[in-house]
Order: sequence, then C-alpha cells, then structure tokens
Amino acid sequence: MRLPVLCNAALSVFCFTAEDVNQFAAEKTTAFLDAFSLIPGKANSNLQLPGQYNELQSHPFIRLPDGHYFLPIGFNLSEAIYEGPFYWMNKDKPYSAEALRHRRLRAKRNRGTTAGCFW
Repeated sequence: MRLPVLCNAALSVFCFTAEDVNQFAAEKTTAFLDAFSLIPGKANSNLQLPGQYNELQSHPFIRLPDGHYFLPIGFNLSEAIYEGPFYWMNKDKPYSAEALRHRRLRAKRNRGTTAGCFW
C-alpha cells in the first residue's frame, strides 16, 4: 500500500460528516459543529508565538473542504466545551469586563480550596 493511501486511511478514523451525527438532532448538531469548528487557512492568522491563543483550543473540529470534520485530539472537545463560554463572553465587548470580573472573583474564592487537595 502506498504511503498517502495508508495515511488517509489512518486519519479517516478521526473524521466524520454532519450526516454521521445528525441522527441525534440535526438543528442542534449543525449549531454545535458551527460553534466548535474552524476552517483551515481562516484561523490563527495572528498566531506567532508560543503561548498565544490558539483557535484550536476553542474550536477543536477542523472543517475540511470535502465536508468532513477532523477531530485530531478528542480531549480538546471537552476542554472547548468547558472553556468555550469564557471565550464567547470575552467577544461580547459590553459584557467582557463583567465576565472577567466574575472569573477573577471565582478564582480568588477557589484558590485555597484546591491547594489542600494536593498537599
């Protein structure tokens, strides 16, 4: 088997189409995929240094030109679902200062509680 064919076969394990998951609820599935997908070439145009915001963190599905979605790291989806609201609220300019204030207050309140678990 030629290497490109082998690579395509191996990577196809991480790919699916919207039709593959539409059995659950087509409208909600489409909205979910739109909220957590990015298009190669249109994402991360400002990414230049390590540590900068990488859109793959909040949009773990990569929408491929043939209509498939590629999820290279499954854990990134659960992380994006957990962290997504933070990014969405920060995009809402009138609310972003309030959202950051709430996040800061929550972090201060939790600071002492988690440290005791590890020591």
